[in-house]
Amino acid sequence: MSKKQALLSAQVLLKPSTGAMPRDADITAANVAALSPDPHTAADIRKRLADAGFEVGPLVGPSFSITAPPSVFKRVFKLSSPGSDLGEIPLKHLPEPVRRAVAAVTFPSPPDFGPGNFS
Repeated sequence: MSKKQALLSAQVLLKPSTGAMPRDADITAANVAALSPDPHTAADIRKRLADAGFEVGPLVGPSFSITAPPSVFKRVFKLSSPGSDLGEIPLKHLPEPVRRAVAAVTFPSPPDFGPGNFS
C-alpha cells in the first residue's frame, strides 16, 4: 500500500431551483435552464462540503464532484465503510439545508475499459 492515503470521489447532483426532479425524458434545450440548480444554493452547498474537508470540483450542469480520503466520507455521511462499490450515499446525516438542495450523492461506476480490462 502506498504511503499516500487513497482518495474516493463521488458525484453530487443538485435539485433544480424549482425543486421538482424531472425524468430524463423531460429535459430539453427549451427547459434545461429552468431545471438548473440555483447558483447561490449551488455555491453554498459547494462551500459547505469544502469546509467539511472535501476537494470540490466545478459545477457542471446540475452536479459537481467531491474528493476526499475515506475518513472524510465516513465522518460527513456517517458511513461504516465508504467505497466506490457503495453506489448512492444516504443523505440522512447531512444538515437540513444541504439535504434540501441535494438530490443524490453517488460513487460513479468505474469504466469498463483501461488497465487490467483487456476482454
